[in-house]
Amino acid sequence: MRVIIFCYLYLFATLGSGEDDGISDDAINELKSELTQEEIDQLLGNSTSNVETASIGLFARLLRMMYEIKEKWLDVPLDHFDLFDNRTWRMRYLTRGSFFKSGGPLFIEVGGEWTIDGSSLVMGGLAELAEEHNGFLVETEHRYYGKSLPFGKDFSTEKLRFLQMEQALEDLAYFIEHFKSATPGLGNSTVIIRGCSYPGMLVTWMRVRFPHIVDISYASSAPLGVGLDYPEYFEVVNDVYANVSTNCIETVRRGFNQTMNLLKTDDGRLKVREAFKLVRPPLLTL
Repeated sequence: MRVIIFCYLYLFATLGSGEDDGISDDAINELKSELTQEEIDQLLGNSTSNVETASIGLFARLLRMMYEIKEKWLDVPLDHFDLFDNRTWRMRYLTRGSFFKSGGPLFIEVGGEWTIDGSSLVMGGLAELAEEHNGFLVETEHRYYGKSLPFGKDFSTEKLRFLQMEQALEDLAYFIEHFKSATPGLGNSTVIIRGCSYPGMLVTWMRVRFPHIVDISYASSAPLGVGLDYPEYFEVVNDVYANVSTNCIETVRRGFNQTMNLLKTDDGRLKVREAFKLVRPPLLTL
C-alpha cells in the first residue's frame, strides 16, 4: 500500500510541477502521452474518490517505469495436444531482473483471470525472496485474459474451446523451458512458482505434472477439493456478514430469496430487469 500511495503522490507532483526526482523526462512524457485528460483530472482532483477511480492501468505503467519491469511476449502453441495445428498466440509476461545474479532462482507469479500489472514483482513475499536470493522475477498472463487474447475480442464458443486448464498448464511448462533456455544464467536455476486461488490450483498441478520443470510450488487459497456445490465459501461469507450486523445476513438472504422467486415468472423477470436496470431481461428461468 505504501508503494501505491508513493506512486500516486509522485505522479501528482510530476504532472503538477513538471519536476523530475528519478524518472527520466522521456519516461514521464511517455506516461503523460498515454493519459487521457479525464485521467489527469481525476489524479489531480482534491477528493479521495478521484484517486480511487483513476486508471489502474496508469498505476501499472508507472510501477513498471520505477522498478524497471519489462513487458515481453512469447509465441505459444494454441493447441498443445494437436500436432497438426501449428497456430500460435502471443502470451504476455512481465520481468524484473534487477536482483538477479547468474545461477539464482527463477520466481514466477502465475496470473489468473485478470490483467497482470507487475505489482507482485515489487511488493510481497516473492519480491523479498528474489532480493534475498538474487532471483529473477516473472509474472505470466493466462490465455484469454488481460492482453493475452488468442483471438482478440472474439469470444465465440468456437474460439473459447481452447480456454482449458490443461492448455494453461502446458502454456506454463512451455514458457518456463523457453525462458530458462533464452535467459543467460538461468539454465540450471531452481524454479519456484506461486499462485493464489485458481492460479494456486495451477501451480499445485504444475508440480505434480511437471516435476522435472518446477522445483517448488507455493499455493495460496487454492480450492483443490472444489466440487459442483461449494458451500464452504458461502459459510465464510455468511460469517463475515453476520459479524457486521445481526440483521445484515437475514436482509441479504431475504433479498436473494425474493429475487429467485421473481425469476420464476415473466412478470417477475421484468421487475428484476427494471430494479437492477439490466440491458437485457434475465435469461434464467426457475
